[in-house]
Amino acid sequence: MFLDRDAFTLSYEPALVNLEQITQTITDLGYQPEVIIGGLQPLSPSPAVSGPIPEPLASTLTLAKEENKFVFIDFYAPWCGPCIIMEEMTLSDPVVKQSLESFVFLKVDTDVYPEVATHYNIIGMPTLIVVDSGGIEIWRQVGSISADELALQLNNL
Repeated sequence: MFLDRDAFTLSYEPALVNLEQITQTITDLGYQPEVIIGGLQPLSPSPAVSGPIPEPLASTLTLAKEENKFVFIDFYAPWCGPCIIMEEMTLSDPVVKQSLESFVFLKVDTDVYPEVATHYNIIGMPTLIVVDSGGIEIWRQVGSISADELALQLNNL
């Protein structure tokens, strides 16, 4: 039997490895990695858009470089129920707010700034990412996360 492609599922601990490390390892093994969310649509794990960095991301990265900080980006939509819950339960938690003081915070409404969401292949919300001042992604969380877990992840960065 000949299969036109091999497919496998990979489970991992996000605190120990990031998407770029996984992608590189899979590529090194000779496979073409795809991320499939909920068994629906494949997407590339790297930014989909090259060229100029869209606003308001570009301004935020400039500020992060000036302040020598990472950027924490909250991708949301006002109609997204889990996003509203995340705002009320996680992002407004005092422990998370304290952890976020070490970051430049950017809240991106994906309906208003779809080009920023496209730049980072955001397909589900809420999505939280941390990027360095050059815009390189170093951490990602898709879906809800508890305040304690988020604070732990941010403090580890």
